[in-house]
Amino acid sequence: KEADQAKEVSESLFGGAGASENMATTSVPDSALTDGAVSVIDLMLLAKLIPSKGEGRRLIQQGGVLVNDEKVDSIDRKVTAEDLASGLILRKGKKVFHRFIK
Repeated sequence: KEADQAKEVSESLFGGAGASENMATTSVPDSALTDGAVSVIDLMLLAKLIPSKGEGRRLIQQGGVLVNDEKVDSIDRKVTAEDLASGLILRKGKKVFHRFIK
């Protein structure tokens, strides 16, 4: 079952006809936004993708975090409410995908 779910998520991400609703999704509350934005590290903490901010910084510095298929180069990278409104996909490493919505 888990393998089937992973296959469907991969197909939906890479152009297949899979069901993308199987991707883990987190709704970001307005309280998490500061001046209309939130840091990538705080998003990963909110979704429990990392145990600490230090782990998030390490992942970003090693190039292991992508937002909408763009590598996150700075630990200070912010995501705006507009980005979240259109649905943002964060990738941690090679296999962990997570969708964030407002």
